[in-house]
Amino acid sequence: MGYLMRPSDLHGRAWQAHTQHPSFSITILILSEPNKNTDSTAPNYGASSTNQYITTVNSTTPSITFQRLPPIPEIPRSTASPVELSFLIPRLNNPNLHQTLKTISQTSKLKAFIIDFFCDAAFEVASNLDIPTYYFFTSGANGLALFLYMPTLHKNVDK
Repeated sequence: MGYLMRPSDLHGRAWQAHTQHPSFSITILILSEPNKNTDSTAPNYGASSTNQYITTVNSTTPSITFQRLPPIPEIPRSTASPVELSFLIPRLNNPNLHQTLKTISQTSKLKAFIIDFFCDAAFEVASNLDIPTYYFFTSGANGLALFLYMPTLHKNVDK
């Protein structure tokens, strides 16, 4: 749940835009967790605290809505690493994300799609739909600079 709070806290800044432009709204898409089975390597989500947080935000800020993407297929059994899972789950959600963004765009004009580094797979989906996409980085500028410079280091440093 703690990870969900960061993007929705953008509403503090967005609220100023909302008061100037009343038609402005934010939809936060929540990735679905994998279908459950006893051998699943997927992480357990704190559903009750997440639901409570969503209810609180919905009641205090009606211009922010939450939408859960439909369930995704089973995670391959060969996926053992939690780091690998953090990148695989967003990729498996791409078909649902594509359909959801298309549905939203039928009733609303999408001005921006904001993702984080873990959801990089979503960039391709938004790009295919011609939706401007931005990255939301929840750390300091030093960390961002390091991440942005890593491809240069990778290319220039001998192995």
